[in-house]
Amino acid sequence: MSKLPSLKELLLLMLEMEMHNLADIYLLLKSCHFSNLERLFVQVASYSLPSNGVTLPSRNLHSLRELQLLMSDMEAVNLADLYVFLKSCRCPNLKRLFVQLSAFSNEPMEGPIDQVREEPPQDGFDNLVMVKVMNFSWRPTEVQLVSFLLRKASSLCKILIVSPNNTPLDLPGVQEADLLLLKEALANGKIVLSEFDDATIQPYHSEAFIKF
Repeated sequence: MSKLPSLKELLLLMLEMEMHNLADIYLLLKSCHFSNLERLFVQVASYSLPSNGVTLPSRNLHSLRELQLLMSDMEAVNLADLYVFLKSCRCPNLKRLFVQLSAFSNEPMEGPIDQVREEPPQDGFDNLVMVKVMNFSWRPTEVQLVSFLLRKASSLCKILIVSPNNTPLDLPGVQEADLLLLKEALANGKIVLSEFDDATIQPYHSEAFIKF
């Protein structure tokens, strides 16, 4: 069982609710111990009756297409927890990922960035095509998260970054390889940097995408 003590909010979008979809939710709650989870959003887009003879799924969340994460902070421990989540609960068919960072997370980091151990999911992000990150402030852990997604998502078309600041010239604590990868993605258009939110690209359960 994986423990994610810093994860506070989680949203799951289920495109249908057959027996195997419901089992996916139970599996997630059983496999990952969310000791401090405060809000769990489950959006069911459609409903169909359970089919006979459906077998229980594996550890993969095959039916998950969209995932929204609301992070109260992005210290090293939070990033490590996120990696554990992605490793323990694999989403091989995930297409859209929304990450909302706190607009008030400017405190010093708990530990050096090199203490965060990257644990990519075995199934990767082969179907992930779009990522949106809100309240991006160029902290080392935030830069490492975007770099991680650029390297692991082979089908990624675009990362939308909403940030009040342009790319800083000096980023203490940021790994040079991560920064170079972001600059390359900015240059070729894979990363779209904006000061203001694009209202046309929102999660399905957009009312949960709040300012905090």
